[in-house]
Amino acid sequence: MKTANLLLNGTITVACLIFFYQTFHFPMLFGIEDSGPALFPRIALAALLLFVIIDSAVIIRKRDGEFFFTKEERGNLWRLALLIGLLVFFVFFLGKLPFLILSLVTMFLIGLVFQLKWGPALLTAVVLTFFIQFVFIKGLNIIL
Repeated sequence: MKTANLLLNGTITVACLIFFYQTFHFPMLFGIEDSGPALFPRIALAALLLFVIIDSAVIIRKRDGEFFFTKEERGNLWRLALLIGLLVFFVFFLGKLPFLILSLVTMFLIGLVFQLKWGPALLTAVVLTFFIQFVFIKGLNIIL
């Protein structure tokens, strides 16, 4: 699994750096210098990059002979594929559907992928959707 994790971490690192560079081109309102629509993505990308560096260091220090996936990990690849598919679905429809509906449906389906029962999955989706809506609109002044 060492090789697969390092390849994935390298891909995530390159994507983080590209997206971080793109945040410098976000439109800003006149007179606002400190916070704007680029603040949250920069913090999230920096945190993700930090975790990727820590994960890469742990992988390099770990001494195992496995090359790619173990038997147990191969069994969970369909979950990973569904999760990636749901995230692509979310990004594709982000500007086309209302955020509340899209976020609620996507988070509910992600909860089902992670084998939550439908009740806790729906409750988690509703709470997270409204929390994210509140944070972005009231806290960061970003219209979703």
